[in-house]
Amino acid sequence: MRGLSGNISKAQKFYLLALVGIFIIMVFVKKDIETDRIKYDMVPENLSPSDQVLGGLVGAFREITADYLWVTMDSFFHSGDWQRLVPTIDLVARLDPKFIQVWSVGAWHFAYNISVPASSVKIKEQMIRQGDEFLQRGIKHNPHIYDLHFELGWNRFDRQLDYQRALPEIEAAYAIKDHPHYVRHMVAHTLERLGRIEEAKKLWKQCIDEGDCSPAFGNYSRLLKGDCRTGVPMYKLRNRGQEWEKCLADKIEVPESELEAYYNAHKDLYMEPEKIQARHILLSSRAAAARVLERLEKGEDFAALASKVSIDKGTQEIGGSLGLFSRGQMVPEFDRVAFALKENHISGIVKTKFGYHVIKVEKRIPARLKSLKEVKTQVRDKVVDNKIQANVQRKLAAGYRWGVPEIKLEEK
Repeated sequence: MRGLSGNISKAQKFYLLALVGIFIIMVFVKKDIETDRIKYDMVPENLSPSDQVLGGLVGAFREITADYLWVTMDSFFHSGDWQRLVPTIDLVARLDPKFIQVWSVGAWHFAYNISVPASSVKIKEQMIRQGDEFLQRGIKHNPHIYDLHFELGWNRFDRQLDYQRALPEIEAAYAIKDHPHYVRHMVAHTLERLGRIEEAKKLWKQCIDEGDCSPAFGNYSRLLKGDCRTGVPMYKLRNRGQEWEKCLADKIEVPESELEAYYNAHKDLYMEPEKIQARHILLSSRAAAARVLERLEKGEDFAALASKVSIDKGTQEIGGSLGLFSRGQMVPEFDRVAFALKENHISGIVKTKFGYHVIKVEKRIPARLKSLKEVKTQVRDKVVDNKIQANVQRKLAAGYRWGVPEIKLEEK
């Protein structure tokens, strides 16, 4: 049931409200059970059969409600309804804190799926923090699950670029039995980013000795040669800067004169190429094509004839029509002849890898320059993007970090 998606109907909303109402009642019942259990030291085997059944029903109900909300949460994600997604993630986690997937998937939603496309720097940073805090809560409920430690470490390594805080969580995942091989790889990568090269070498060597050679061998050889990647990679900071700066795009003012200047300097970008509207008849042999030309010369209609004899199944039913197309869209032999024809003129036989063609050009549309009015939005987007890139480069040069913790830049 978990992981399914679907649209929420009015009936489902009603059932959801009913479930939440019942859940509130059950919470108080569960609280009374828990209070008495602690007060009288009632372990499950010492409970009466009725109390055991009631406790089981409460637990089962919580899991059913969590399952239903998980489906609901999935539908919110697919519809992009982030305002409903966030509280639903939290509610599912509270209902079923042992449901590992809600912690890992929920944190990923916060740190990536919601944060990355957010148009506000404040929301970006809030969601990254919320993803971090959410995983910390999950780890408190599930301290021996490597997935949650690793997800928190990865969030800090990749999204926050905070290698110092990432390492303890990735090492915690590594210390848990039955972790996958990539967890050890991430420990080594994180140690390298922190400048602890000898420890990283030792770990890669251990991977090789145990037969876990890919990508251990390449990384170990690189470190032996002194090719060490410490600190935050410049490309990571540049990408982060572009993401952050794009949030300010709507606030960047571009005067009309600047739009005109860019348009005039880049008119080649706004040229609409010459186009023709044509039909063709495709035949399997030169002799068949010659017979078609004879029939056309006698006055037969081109489209009607194409529908009868053309072997191009894609255009036969529409009279051989190819619609409008510009240079380069057809094979070179066809292209060259078609664009040399005048309107309402018919070609000779044209051989291509597809067979033998007879072409008729019905309309020619000359190339033209689109006006600034037509392309104003595209021009502004390009000017703004250039300004964003310039801002990123200027801030990088000044040591700006876009919320990244104080860690040294990669020296290479």
